[in-house]
Amino acid sequence: MSIIVIGKRGFIAQNLVIFFKKKNIKFLNISLNNFLKLKKSDLLKFENVINCSINKKIIKYKYKVEHDFDLKITNKIKFLDIRYIFLSTRKVYGNKKYPNENSYLSPRCNYSKNKLISEKKCFQILTNKLLVLRISNLIGYRSHIKKRLHKTFIDYYYDNLRKKKFVFNFSDYKDFLSIDQFCIILYKICQMKNISGIFNVSMGKKIYLIDLINSLIKYHPKNISLIDNKKIKSDNFVLNNKKLLRKIKINVSKNKLFNFCNNIGGNII
Repeated sequence: MSIIVIGKRGFIAQNLVIFFKKKNIKFLNISLNNFLKLKKSDLLKFENVINCSINKKIIKYKYKVEHDFDLKITNKIKFLDIRYIFLSTRKVYGNKKYPNENSYLSPRCNYSKNKLISEKKCFQILTNKLLVLRISNLIGYRSHIKKRLHKTFIDYYYDNLRKKKFVFNFSDYKDFLSIDQFCIILYKICQMKNISGIFNVSMGKKIYLIDLINSLIKYHPKNISLIDNKKIKSDNFVLNNKKLLRKIKINVSKNKLFNFCNNIGGNII
């Protein structure tokens, strides 16, 4: 198994690098610009390419081909025997509660609309050498750097932790995976040479925010207030992950997620 990880500063890239080092996996961590400069002989040393780099113009604005990093990478490897692992988003499904890979797509923000356009363009070029992962919410410890291209759950958690108060709807739920669970899933995928297509990557179960936050603050030294506000509305969803589980035969459990949150919660001050 050999992997190129594109992107160096991002949350997913940094955690993948740590995980691959522990597993003694052959990998190259490289910036997008340097990847695009690689020679064919260098690329052929690797079996998989994972893009973890993010373009803020893809997040904020309407699609333009010159801003599409995924398409640039696809065109770089289109004549080579290398699989491209495309990290997409569950947001392509819009507000659907329990979508599977065949569900009607209704992206509502520029980021999800752009990712969907990019998915289609890359499939036209790579076909069975493309693996698209539509990812649910990922949670994990990240150093608190102020500049973010977009905020994740853990960033909002930081903000509320400083206030020592969380106000949310206790009935709200989402689909969460720990970054550790996600790294294991990617590792399993990279071990399988003949897997391609579109897969939802998720817990596949309701994770209530009240349970998740309680697991994060369980060993926290500060006293934190949790306030239930039923007027707050958010997109409740669970990604149907049965296709992925059938393919890679992996167990993703709530207990592992909550234990992970217990462990990192005390480090988030």
